[in-house]
Amino acid sequence: MSPTLLRPADYRVMPWKNGGGTTTELAVHPAGAGLDDFLWRISIADIATSGPFSTFPGIDRTIMLLVDRPMELRGDAGSVALRQYAPHAFAGEERIDGALGDGPVRDFNVMARRGRIAAAVSVLRADRHAAVARRGAVLVYCAEGSATAAIGDRAPATIMRGEAVLDRAVAADTPVAIDGRSGAVVIRVDLAEVAREGAR
Repeated sequence: MSPTLLRPADYRVMPWKNGGGTTTELAVHPAGAGLDDFLWRISIADIATSGPFSTFPGIDRTIMLLVDRPMELRGDAGSVALRQYAPHAFAGEERIDGALGDGPVRDFNVMARRGRIAAAVSVLRADRHAAVARRGAVLVYCAEGSATAAIGDRAPATIMRGEAVLDRAVAADTPVAIDGRSGAVVIRVDLAEVAREGAR
């Protein structure tokens, strides 16, 4: 399967699970899966007011602010002040309230079904980056500027702000190369298949 170039027109805007806001779904697996049966999901949420997050039992979540404005996550385990481009992981069943400090925010969300998928989120700034992906899926999202991304032996794809490259089925030890332009901020999401990794 070839990597897919994703543009904002390809994304799906939908209400939050709890109805408290809207989210822009960049990709979900399996394709077309709903909020209760996905293996992994990548989205961007627009948060206009303070309030509760939706709960996702059995899901590991990673959240990261895309804007330089504060939001604090408040839960039973305590409070965490989020910072721009700093990933924070938490359990989807945890009851969390998001408290805004200086107006609306936009955040990047990665959800992975626990025991099936292990997600890793990396933030890369204007530079060259080469790494090896584990068996599973890889998404490269351009948050600022522009970059080229090459997954495996496929031709590099140029992505502008708000665009992404997705490969849903990378083999183990697949090289991923990213070349960011001046001022670029690139988010790389690796979604490794836990069961298959353990079986090798």
